[in-house]
Amino acid sequence: MTQMMLFDAPVNHAETLRPVPQPVSSDEPSLLDLARSIRQARQQLRGQQNAAARGRQARRFGELAQMVLHRHDLVARRRGSLAIQTSATDAIPSQAT
Repeated sequence: MTQMMLFDAPVNHAETLRPVPQPVSSDEPSLLDLARSIRQARQQLRGQQNAAARGRQARRFGELAQMVLHRHDLVARRRGSLAIQTSATDAIPSQAT
């Protein structure tokens, strides 16, 4: 096929284009209905993802608070044991030579 044959015969677009048949039964949703349901599903998914993210963030804050309290408890125990050790060493009379 040569290039001249490709552009030689004009095409009648009225014959090649056919109207799109409309759905006969009303049971099938239209494209607009499908688009609306997809949009609603996406919004619900975003809402669920945001709620899950807030839950993870709250758990992180809770875990952080527990770690801080645990750290304070450890520091208090160390100070307490250090105070006992220093008081025990202070109670021992030093021998003068």
